[in-house]
Amino acid sequence: MKQYFILVFSFFIVSSLFISCESLSPKKKKKISKTYKMALERAFSRMEQNEKGRGLASTSERPQEIKRLIPKLKSLSRDFEVIVFPKITGQAYKYPKRNFPKLKWSFPLIYRFQKRRIGKCASLTASKDRWRTQKYFTDSGSNQDCLVLEVKQTFPKIKRSHIRKDDQIAMRIYIDDALRPFGQEYEVARVGEARRTKGEIDIVGYKLDPLRPLDSGFTVYPVDLPNLLSPDAKKNWKKVSKGATKIPNHPFIKSQMKRLKVRHVMCQEGYKTHYKDFYGRKVQIGWCEGHAWPTTIETRRYFAVLRNGAESI
Repeated sequence: MKQYFILVFSFFIVSSLFISCESLSPKKKKKISKTYKMALERAFSRMEQNEKGRGLASTSERPQEIKRLIPKLKSLSRDFEVIVFPKITGQAYKYPKRNFPKLKWSFPLIYRFQKRRIGKCASLTASKDRWRTQKYFTDSGSNQDCLVLEVKQTFPKIKRSHIRKDDQIAMRIYIDDALRPFGQEYEVARVGEARRTKGEIDIVGYKLDPLRPLDSGFTVYPVDLPNLLSPDAKKNWKKVSKGATKIPNHPFIKSQMKRLKVRHVMCQEGYKTHYKDFYGRKVQIGWCEGHAWPTTIETRRYFAVLRNGAESI
């Protein structure tokens, strides 16, 4: 980001000089034009040097305790579910910096994660299929394993009659076995009551920076995921003997978790980390040993807890 600021700033300064000097003699105009060109060349040169240094972190750089939690993609290839409790704050997408004094919890949603493609990243890059893996895994390591997971709301079940134009029907995430994100896709309803057919949905997808964590944007899809090779995740990563998974102290959440049969016990001993997402919002992760997916995720928009599945094997 710094290099882009330098470029824009350089462009602004020299452009201002160029415009303000329109009344100068042709000789001075030529000198200003030459200075302008040199400034742009220096800015672009600096950008290129910075980009050359932005290589993907090696998976050998991850700490030993993180290596133990790197998901076995074989376990993630089986369906698993995550319960999400959306936060109601009375504001649409703008949140106060401090605590939420009037915070209320909405009724829980259940999202199911399903495998769509799995294999060596290099193989998926060369593959041409309906999941467009060749579009997203182009920058992945040849020896890494890659995975396409599809996420859909399964409870309450979304009826076709309730689908409106521009509703999101499903999301797909493209990650490797270090939880580095390479792509994200949404299925968006083109018409009301859309079926999942080519004429009734649009596919909106984009590549992601594998040096950053995966985030859910302004949705409550529980995909806020720490990039285990990013500096923030490693810096804040802690092994703890108490409080690895912290559930909000609210009777509604506890009763709903019991009703929806969360099948594993929250752990005291495990791992946790926190970091800021693309928008600068704090994300907190709790991770029990033996799980290949975060056990708890809390953001400013939701609290999520792993319901079942996603056990490392």
